[in-house]
Amino acid sequence: MGRSLTFTLTLAFISAFANIGGSAQTFTPTYSTTAPTEFDCDTDQVLTIAVNDPDWYGINFSFVMEKYENDVWTEVASTNLFTSPNDSFTNICLDEAGVYRFIIWDDCAEVEVMLNGNVIAEGATLNDDFIVFNTCVNESGTMTVEHDGNRTGTCDDLVDFIARRLVSGNDSGGRACRKENLDGSGRVRDFCPNTCGFEGEGECASP
Repeated sequence: MGRSLTFTLTLAFISAFANIGGSAQTFTPTYSTTAPTEFDCDTDQVLTIAVNDPDWYGINFSFVMEKYENDVWTEVASTNLFTSPNDSFTNICLDEAGVYRFIIWDDCAEVEVMLNGNVIAEGATLNDDFIVFNTCVNESGTMTVEHDGNRTGTCDDLVDFIARRLVSGNDSGGRACRKENLDGSGRVRDFCPNTCGFEGEGECASP
């Protein structure tokens, strides 16, 4: 593993795990040395990689993007980029309801990785680090589960619950995701596929 990677887990990202819906597509990275502008994808799922050369020497930077499907990681995009002494940006369109693994190799770069404009990871001097994330979307509204009586909450509440349990050393997120959603058909993992994917549950469960 690399030396420095800070994960920023947001609801949009809680990015990372899945039975893939839809067919695979061809990924064509776009490169620019100017600040990124709005980038349109048919799926509205855009990964942006911002690379900064803080010392203005010019750096070598490369990555491999893999998608998890049918129990196999398959490469869908890659680049080996030498950046001049300034910032460069890469945009990649992603499938909906997909699980991805992003592997970085770099030479003293500062890297920021964003999914739909939300930072999911950032760090400096990365080397052989990887990020796993998914593009499933949690439902809005509330669900009701049986937990010491019936309790109603949102997917944000589920994130908070899992975080509190992890702090206390109780890794029960998977069990929470398997609970029945009393407000409708299915389970919590069907209502919150993005969040539960990180707990190894649902359509965006990662290995």
